[in-house]
Parts: sequence; C-alpha cells; structure tokens
Amino acid sequence: MNAHRIVTLQLGSITAYKNLESQSCTLETIEINSENLQLSAMSPDYTKLLVARYLEENGFTNTLSAFLDETDLSLVDLNNVALSGERMKLTELVKDRIKFDEQLLLKKERNRADNEFPLTKWNYRNTFKCEELEQSKSLPVTAKLVLLPTKELYLLISKANKTTTVMKFSSDCKWESNNIIQHDNICKEIGYFEGTNYCYFISIDGKLVTYDILNTTMLQTFPLNTRMVSHAKIIPSNIKGRWYLSYCGLDSKLRVAEIILKQDDTFDLNILNQVQLLSKCTAIEATLHPETGDPVIFVSRFEYSSILVFCMTQANTILHLSNIALNDAQFMSHSFHGLDMTINENASNPKKSQIVVATSHTPFMRLIVINLGDIWKEIPSMLSEETFTSYNSIILNMLTNIPQDSYSQPILEWSDREKGLIVGSNDGLYAVDLSKNDSWQLSTYFANRRIKLLTSDHRGLLVVGTADKALFSCSFVKMS
Repeated sequence: MNAHRIVTLQLGSITAYKNLESQSCTLETIEINSENLQLSAMSPDYTKLLVARYLEENGFTNTLSAFLDETDLSLVDLNNVALSGERMKLTELVKDRIKFDEQLLLKKERNRADNEFPLTKWNYRNTFKCEELEQSKSLPVTAKLVLLPTKELYLLISKANKTTTVMKFSSDCKWESNNIIQHDNICKEIGYFEGTNYCYFISIDGKLVTYDILNTTMLQTFPLNTRMVSHAKIIPSNIKGRWYLSYCGLDSKLRVAEIILKQDDTFDLNILNQVQLLSKCTAIEATLHPETGDPVIFVSRFEYSSILVFCMTQANTILHLSNIALNDAQFMSHSFHGLDMTINENASNPKKSQIVVATSHTPFMRLIVINLGDIWKEIPSMLSEETFTSYNSIILNMLTNIPQDSYSQPILEWSDREKGLIVGSNDGLYAVDLSKNDSWQLSTYFANRRIKLLTSDHRGLLVVGTADKALFSCSFVKMS
C-alpha cells in the first residue's frame, strides 16, 4: 500500500496527514517545544523508536547498541520522547497489520454477487396509508405491538407522564382504548414474552415490571442493578418458557439476564453476568446462534466505529468474541458509531441473515449492511482465541438522503411484508430499498416532523409517534 504524507507547519505544531487508501486518511498532530517531542506515526523517527523500544523491552542489548550507533537516536531520545496517545508496541502493530491485510485480500477475492448475498427488494405494489390515533397531552416514549396466542392484537404506548396506554385492535379494524397503566417512573422499554399473555416494562429507575395483558394486572417487579436502562433487547431461548434479556445502562455495562416463566405463571429473573464497556451504549441487538443456540449480542458504543460481538456461554460467561469494523480502512480521520441497528432474520437460511446499522454520519445517514454468516462461521474458533477485528463482513455501505445532525436518534424497523427498511428520523418517515441503494419519504405527512417512536409487526401494521405528541396507525395496502 502506497502512503503519501503531507506535512504542514503551524504555530507551535506540525500537522501530518497520511493517505492510506483513496477514501481514507488519518490526522496526527506533533506538538513541538524545547523539552518535549511528540512524533507522528508517519515520521521515520517514530519507526526507529518503535524498533528501539522493541529491542529494549525484549532484552536485545547488543543489537540495540548497534542500532543506536547506526541511527541518529540516543538513549536520551529513547527515554524522553512521549508518544501521542496510548503507547503502541511494534509487535501489536505488526500483528494488527497482518490481520488487516489478510482480511483485505480475502475480501478482494470473495465474490460479493447478489446471488451470494442477496439484498431484498422493496415491494412497490403496496401503497402507504396512515390515520391519526390520538393527539396526546404527553410525549410518546416507546411502543410495542403484541399479538397474543388468542390472535388478539394489542398496542402498548408508554408516555412521558408515567403512564402506558393499552389499546386493542377491534374486529372492525379500529384501535380501541383498553386500559391505562400508572407507573412510578417513565417506561423506557416495553417488551413481550412471545407465546404468553405477558409483557414487561423497564422504567428509567432500572426496574422491570411484568404485566398480564388479558387480566390488566401488574405482576412482579425485579431490580436490574443499574441506575437507568438505556437500551434493551429480549430474545426467546430454545427452551420453552425462557428468555434472554440483554441491556445496558448509564453505568456503561452490558448485562445479560435469564427470565424463566414457572409453572405457577410467575417469573424468575436471574442476572447471569455483566461486562464493562469503554463508552456508553448507543444501540443493541441480539439473536441466537443458529447452531449452538447461545445468545449472541451486538453492541454499538459511543465514538467507536465497530460493532462489538458478545456471546453468552453455557457457563454464564460473557465472551467478547470480535469487533465488526464499520469501515473498510484500518485508520480513519474521525470516528463514528451506530445509532440504531436491526436484524433481518433469514428463517430458511440463518447463515444469510443480515444486520443493518444506522450510523452517526452527518449531514446524511449511512446504512451499513453486515453479513452475519461470516460471524456464525467464526464463532467456534473465536471461543478459544483472543478478540480480533473483522474487516470482511460489510455487504453494503449506503449513503442515504435521510438528513440528520448530532442530536438525531433514528429508529430502524425491518418490514417483512415490504421486504425493506423503514427509518424514523428527525425529518420524517423514510423507506429504504437496499437492493437499489434508494431511500425516500414514505409520506409527506411526516415531513419535517421528528419521529419519537416506531414499531411494526409481521402483518405490515406500523405505529408512529411524533415529537408534537401525535400518534398514528399506518399500514401498507395493495394497490387496486
């Protein structure tokens, strides 16, 4: 790889740029004064220092002496030079470089044809219709569509006034108010225990409360050992009556809990383990490994341009398996992170499932599609090896026309019926056809309206809440 260096002298500093690839560059600053010298990773002296430190740390004293004789470095330079950022070692740089080159070569050799990793095409035969459910006095926070075993459809809407409105879908295809639940605190998350009549609420004070939808009864309360839950995802286990709950709070810890429905219709919640993240969580997703059945958790964290992949083992240990790089280059001039993500499950062939990540890029959002088949193949070998970064899983890096800023909180919903992605943004509601790299506003009715909640079900129903406290029921209808 050819590297080009441009050095610009500024007042009291030198700014060095290195162009690693045609679309990637990195920026490093060298502060210069009479006592302290910081060296850019692009300067020849930096390379000499890495070699000298390697020789010194590994006890090659004779070779170090000969190396210092043949270079313009001295022991004083070696002891006084302060490296910018974390102290890097030559062995770590070489190892990471080899891993990156191996995966880059593999990516170039692989056939990324559509028949190998097909991107679903949007169903253009349906038209989008929307009607207002209510104009509330309180801001909607989150919502959940719940289809009970009795085939009854319910809608649960959490609001900022510490209430949850429960609505039932009637036989004449209308939403009717069924109950209003009063909480001690605002509910941040609403989830459903599939195959039962029960759901749960997670409040901002870090408590989980179970609720009987049919009998309109609050059941049990469980502490989640965190000040506040910012993100949560529940998935059913392969064992009936058991679920895995993965969640993160303000303490930047990922916790995994097991929830068990007992024969007397009461619940047990056991926090299995936790792991500390280096920055706050910005998005979370989870699914079961198609072969082992172990829960696999995907976490995006603030200002980190990779997705962290964790696996909950049968020994209740959370293993950090790998990082999925969201960029093709090993070095970038800036960091970005995922703001939301959703999994497109392929039931017939789980190895072709994909995860879609909405990034924090401004002024327009990027959508990155990752092939999970690579992750499933790598997990068995990861269990006995150290964590590494995968650069070879991106199928699509799509620039959308969805505007966003540093305060945006996009919401991704995968529509099984429309075979595409629906995005709630601070500028309205958008549809995305991944196969055509195309995105457009679903309805001008939502133009310039900030979307606060978005939830859907497999039948194509969609519930949308806006920042002006309005709530809408939407659907896709076949054009006549």
